Amino acid sequence: MQTAPNSLKRKERSYSTEFKRGYLTGLLPDSISKQIPPSTRSSWKNKSLNNLYGYDFIYANDEQMDFYQLKDRYDKLLKVAKSLALIVMCYSEIINNTCYRKKILKSSQTLLIKTIALSASLVSLNRTLKWMKISYQHYYAWLNKVDCKHSLMNLCRKKYPHQL
Repeated sequence: MQTAPNSLKRKERSYSTEFKRGYLTGLLPDSISKQIPPSTRSSWKNKSLNNLYGYDFIYANDEQMDFYQLKDRYDKLLKVAKSLALIVMCYSEIINNTCYRKKILKSSQTLLIKTIALSASLVSLNRTLKWMKISYQHYYAWLNKVDCKHSLMNLCRKKYPHQL
């Protein structure tokens, strides 16, 4: 019976306690978790980290672990935000290149004003208008628009104060 040469044998790795703890709490990315042999992952799931020497010192550093968890959540939210920004920019380009742009903007004017106000509370008004490719003058014209629906000839007193 022949034995496998040492070069073909898988090297046994040793992992730090923080690395194991990161795996057990789900902080490790999937790409790194998949590199851990299944037998090692199984033994980690069945073994308590409380029995390890020095765990009390690591347990005292929960603030650091909380930081890593927050960073992981932040990274995920950042990816989602970037994706949504790309989608919005795509739709913006599609709308800007259509010949019916003015009709589309006019028909959805109230929705645009609400969306711009919400977005401006999160990001500056300047940046929001720039992303939507709407000028300040156009936006403020929409905000200050007076509706003359009550007048028979669309001549309300606010717009035309000198009428009889």
